Amino acid sequence: MKPTIALTILTGALLSGMPCPVAYGQAAPDIVWKTNAHSGIVNAVAISPDSTLVASASDDRTVQVRRVTDGVLVYRLTNHVWVVHGVAFSPNGQHLATAGDTTWRLWRVTDGTEVLAHISDGEVFSVAFSPDSTILAASEGYYFGKIRLYNVPGGTFIRQIGSSPTAYRGLVFSPNGRELMEAQSYIFDVSDGSVRELWPHRLHFPQFSPDGHFIAGATAAPFPAPDWAIAVVNANDGTPYRVLEGHKSNVLEVVFLPSGRTLLSSSWDDTLRLWRIASRKAIRVYDEETQGVRPIAMAPNGRFFAYGRRDGTVAVARVPVFISHVQRQGGKTVIEWEGGGGHYQVQQCTALSNGSWENLGAPTTNTSFTNEVSGACVFYRVQDLVD
Repeated sequence: MKPTIALTILTGALLSGMPCPVAYGQAAPDIVWKTNAHSGIVNAVAISPDSTLVASASDDRTVQVRRVTDGVLVYRLTNHVWVVHGVAFSPNGQHLATAGDTTWRLWRVTDGTEVLAHISDGEVFSVAFSPDSTILAASEGYYFGKIRLYNVPGGTFIRQIGSSPTAYRGLVFSPNGRELMEAQSYIFDVSDGSVRELWPHRLHFPQFSPDGHFIAGATAAPFPAPDWAIAVVNANDGTPYRVLEGHKSNVLEVVFLPSGRTLLSSSWDDTLRLWRIASRKAIRVYDEETQGVRPIAMAPNGRFFAYGRRDGTVAVARVPVFISHVQRQGGKTVIEWEGGGGHYQVQQCTALSNGSWENLGAPTTNTSFTNEVSGACVFYRVQDLVD
């Protein structure tokens, strides 16, 4: 007879190797720091590829770059003369791109020096770098929206892909760099500009999963799901995989955690929700310190997330530690987790009633653990060893 395996992480649990619903209290995120240094709405946030810097773009015409760990201002970019809509770090960490007024601008990350300013024939709403950092995509124009591709760092025009009577927004490259997706889930081939849709499963402000297999975004008609839901669909043909329900108003943005198994979302209902995709469950609901929440960004190391609010506040919070996957392999149990501060201790006990936990091995920086399973009932947990 196989033993019953129960695993616990903080207040979460998985029973018999399968995720089970857990009631989490609504509360504030575990905020590392917050600041209301912007005097206008925060329109976009981005975290650098090494997870050390967070950039925020605002209606106040500025971009601010701060340290993730403590919120110290590194530099403020003030060359835009009107609203700044978008901001993005290059994957190689060398450049920061900003979109605002009728320009997109390229800045050196190390010191905030502007290296290039491109003047468009209309308002610029969004910028995105290709995975190899050699191409910048910019959404330009308002009444006649266009997506244009430029060489980085020189700014040489490559080609235009897409033309619309309204502005394109929310640009994002696929992980392999071959496709570019915009906020209404039109997907363009970067090489020739040909377009495909996820029709009839159109999503708002969609994002590719880290492996490129899935796309997640806010549902929109005629998607067969309740209003204010999040859909995760197959990236190739739009076939629905999971629908996540719980928000009470329009979903604004979604971001994947690095594993691709978990999502963070923001909504007009003034909440942030952390979702386990496979179980369709919100494992955290944050409804404090989130009034007016808008843009969100996930640190590539999966330990922090940033968000901006309508009152000009920017905040960085810790991702809580939680189990993302459990698998039985013969006589072994493999546990994988996400979040936390990067140092963990795996523990076990045979009876929750006595509260006696035994360390399994030394503290680790790994995010997985394999344990031999005996015939006894065993409970596991992972402690986050916060400094």
